[in-house]
Amino acid sequence: MKLLQIILFISIPLLFVSNPAYSENKKNTAKSEKASTKESGSKLKRVNKLQKSNSKPGEPLRVILAEEDKDKWNWNLIIPILAILAGIISVLFQQYKLHRSRLQVQDESIRKKLKLEVYENISDIVDRANSAVSHAGIDIFSTATMLQSYTNNTTLKYYYNLHDFTDKFRDAMFLVGDVLIILEKYRIALPKFIIFRLAIKLQSDILLDEITSISQFITNSVMVDPKKDNEPYLSFHGNELVHFRDEAKKFMEETTEMNSYLSDLLVDAQNELLSGLFTHHVPVREPADPNYRAISVSKNTEEQINYLRSRAPKKDKFEKLLEEFEKN
Repeated sequence: MKLLQIILFISIPLLFVSNPAYSENKKNTAKSEKASTKESGSKLKRVNKLQKSNSKPGEPLRVILAEEDKDKWNWNLIIPILAILAGIISVLFQQYKLHRSRLQVQDESIRKKLKLEVYENISDIVDRANSAVSHAGIDIFSTATMLQSYTNNTTLKYYYNLHDFTDKFRDAMFLVGDVLIILEKYRIALPKFIIFRLAIKLQSDILLDEITSISQFITNSVMVDPKKDNEPYLSFHGNELVHFRDEAKKFMEETTEMNSYLSDLLVDAQNELLSGLFTHHVPVREPADPNYRAISVSKNTEEQINYLRSRAPKKDKFEKLLEEFEKN
């Protein structure tokens, strides 16, 4: 608007200056007479010329001049008008660019808000799944550790409710399933995260096989105490305890691997969704054990698939799972 006011401030005086009456009043007398004489001579020549070519010889001089003036352009008025139009167009163009810029800023703000919301939803579910998986692994490992001392003392009995453990594992797997669901839900926001869906689904199958083996072993080792209303307790003999500890340790290692995948997921989610809000980049995990790999969208996909394939207990099942994910 300020630009438009400046243009009008300059152009409107030009209209008055370009007015013939205004210009004539500003001229001095000598120049006015000279210009008037020259103009009269020019007009007389035009009149004579027009009278010769006129089809009506008796037509008055003023009529002839009036007819001629109808076809003349007053350029002294047109130039300031064009300047005003150019100024208006320039102002409108600047307003259009400003409006587009505001829309772009608004759209970027909305996108950042949506990304933050997606990250918060993913982070909430992953945190709860991580905690539940850790508790399930620690619970069974602590059970195996406690059994060592109870087995050495034949007078003690380790009372254990198998349902407590299976319930914890079930809750953990439900939450891991929710992680897979939310990754499917936000595929449009995280299209490269298919590698996490593959890794977490594979690790869920591995944990399910492990918990099935442990549950069967515990079930076969459960005794009941008639003196305590048939309360169940665990009783191992010989190498049974060693086998149970090995199974519990392996199960805890697999839960740790699941925790690692979930942590890797959060790292990549931060880098993918929050990079526009923060300048810092979270580094990808580097496992201390070279036998293990971190999962990340920034790493070679084929190498990560080969690593997951090497960990799959059932190769044919993994290939079907991989084919399913590649189709989707």
